[in-house]
Amino acid sequence: MEYGVGMGITPTGLYNLTAAGTYDFTYSFGSGNCLTTDVVSLTVNALPVVDAGFDFDVCLEAGLQLLIGNPIGGTWTGVGYNQFIW
Repeated sequence: MEYGVGMGITPTGLYNLTAAGTYDFTYSFGSGNCLTTDVVSLTVNALPVVDAGFDFDVCLEAGLQLLIGNPIGGTWTGVGYNQFIW
Protein backbone atom coordinates (compact mmCIF):
# COMPACT_ATOMS: atom_id res chain seq x y z
CA MET A 1 0.00 0.00 0.00
CA GLU A 2 1.31 3.47 -0.83
CA TYR A 3 1.17 6.37 1.61
CA GLY A 4 1.66 10.11 1.18
CA VAL A 5 0.88 13.41 2.85
CA GLY A 6 -2.77 13.39 3.86
CA MET A 7 -2.68 9.61 4.25
CA GLY A 8 -1.12 9.57 7.71
CA ILE A 9 2.18 11.29 6.87
CA THR A 10 2.62 14.84 8.14
CA PRO A 11 4.14 17.52 5.85
CA THR A 12 7.32 17.23 7.98
CA GLY A 13 7.58 13.50 7.21
CA LEU A 14 6.32 12.00 10.48
CA TYR A 15 4.25 8.84 10.39
CA ASN A 16 2.77 6.92 13.31
CA LEU A 17 3.05 3.18 12.65
CA THR A 18 0.15 1.17 14.00
CA ALA A 19 0.72 -2.33 12.65
CA ALA A 20 3.46 -4.65 11.44
CA GLY A 21 3.80 -4.99 7.68
CA THR A 22 5.50 -3.53 4.64
CA TYR A 23 4.72 0.04 3.69
CA ASP A 24 5.71 1.97 0.56
CA PHE A 25 6.17 5.72 1.04
CA THR A 26 6.30 8.04 -1.97
CA TYR A 27 8.22 11.33 -1.89
CA SER A 28 7.46 13.86 -4.63
CA PHE A 29 9.08 17.16 -5.53
CA GLY A 30 8.24 19.65 -8.24
CA SER A 31 5.23 19.84 -10.54
CA GLY A 32 4.17 19.27 -14.11
CA ASN A 33 7.01 18.15 -16.40
CA CYS A 34 9.46 18.78 -13.53
CA LEU A 35 7.71 16.43 -11.09
CA THR A 36 10.00 13.72 -9.76
CA THR A 37 9.17 11.01 -7.23
CA ASP A 38 10.88 8.24 -5.36
CA VAL A 39 9.51 5.38 -3.28
CA VAL A 40 11.00 3.88 -0.14
CA SER A 41 9.77 0.56 1.22
CA LEU A 42 9.68 0.19 5.02
CA THR A 43 9.23 -3.16 6.74
CA VAL A 44 7.88 -2.98 10.29
CA ASN A 45 8.43 -6.13 12.32
CA ALA A 46 6.08 -7.18 15.09
CA LEU A 47 7.42 -6.86 18.63
CA PRO A 48 8.78 -10.12 20.03
CA VAL A 49 7.05 -11.85 22.92
CA VAL A 50 9.27 -11.36 25.97
CA ASP A 51 9.27 -13.75 28.93
CA ALA A 52 11.38 -13.24 32.07
CA GLY A 53 10.38 -16.62 33.53
CA PHE A 54 8.45 -17.54 36.66
CA ASP A 55 8.60 -15.50 39.88
CA PHE A 56 10.58 -17.27 42.58
CA ASP A 57 11.83 -16.77 46.15
CA VAL A 58 15.35 -17.32 47.42
CA CYS A 59 16.92 -17.06 50.84
CA LEU A 60 19.64 -14.59 51.71
CA GLU A 61 23.05 -16.20 51.11
CA ALA A 62 21.50 -18.67 48.64
CA GLY A 63 24.34 -18.00 46.21
CA LEU A 64 24.20 -16.95 42.59
CA GLN A 65 20.84 -17.24 40.86
CA LEU A 66 20.49 -17.91 37.15
CA LEU A 67 17.99 -15.68 35.36
CA ILE A 68 16.93 -16.83 31.92
CA GLY A 69 14.96 -14.48 29.69
CA ASN A 70 13.44 -15.24 26.34
CA PRO A 71 14.31 -14.29 23.62
CA ILE A 72 18.02 -14.55 24.32
CA GLY A 73 19.94 -11.29 23.95
CA GLY A 74 17.75 -9.03 26.08
CA THR A 75 18.93 -6.88 28.98
CA TRP A 76 18.22 -7.38 32.67
CA THR A 77 17.70 -4.27 34.83
CA GLY A 78 16.47 -3.69 38.35
CA VAL A 79 17.22 -2.26 41.77
CA GLY A 80 20.49 -3.71 43.08
CA TYR A 81 21.31 -5.32 39.76
CA ASN A 82 24.97 -5.52 38.80
CA GLN A 83 25.75 -6.84 35.35
CA PHE A 84 28.41 -9.12 36.83
CA ILE A 85 27.01 -10.09 40.26
CA TRP A 86 23.45 -9.90 41.45
